[in-house]
Amino acid sequence: MIQQGYAENNPMVETLRTAPDFAVINRETRRVELIEVKYQRTLNQEYTLKAAIRMSQSWNSSYLFIATLDGFYLDEITNIIKNDGKITPLSNPHITVDLQNNYLQILRNFEQGN
Repeated sequence: MIQQGYAENNPMVETLRTAPDFAVINRETRRVELIEVKYQRTLNQEYTLKAAIRMSQSWNSSYLFIATLDGFYLDEITNIIKNDGKITPLSNPHITVDLQNNYLQILRNFEQGN
């Protein structure tokens, strides 16, 4: 859009710049959930709150997923804002602890350059 003459500070450009990474459709309800994915080496409550607030300005309601070297986190941005940047650890019956640990190891290997 910028190449087409839109200014970088154009609200439409900013809305697209902050667009969530994924749109996930619940097979049972057909409801679409928007999910933004972030990486933090260690969980940072202040950064998490800022990311949730920024998302809420254009993409309410949506979810924030954070991958860290210590674990994965997922919560609705309204909950994150209400809880001053605290985010819930990922808990889903389809994503077992063993599966999460496998992906955590991949993340740690990548971080260490292995």
